[in-house]
Amino acid sequence: MGNIKWSPLSVSQAMDRVETEVEGVFEPLWRAEAIVQDTMKLPHLPGYMEARLLGLSAEIRRTAGSNLKKEDSRLLECIQWVRRDLPQGSAEAEGKTAQHGKTQGLFAW
Repeated sequence: MGNIKWSPLSVSQAMDRVETEVEGVFEPLWRAEAIVQDTMKLPHLPGYMEARLLGLSAEIRRTAGSNLKKEDSRLLECIQWVRRDLPQGSAEAEGKTAQHGKTQGLFAW
């Protein structure tokens, strides 16, 4: 493995935090999509308004996953892309180095 000047561990930990935050947006997005779908059922809705609501629905589905399933989410997929592009084993190796560097010896001289 080459000499990496940046911190893959920091990037990996940041993606853990991003994923935690993103996980919290799915329920509100699913509720919002249900509201949009109910709105589209209103009687006498003009075509231009239906088109706007369809666009909104498409954006919600793009963000929350096409089938409103987290597994289909582009957001989570993008996080995985970042993780996949980390040099293999670098975050783990950096974590071990950091752990050993912070460990105090048993004997103080």
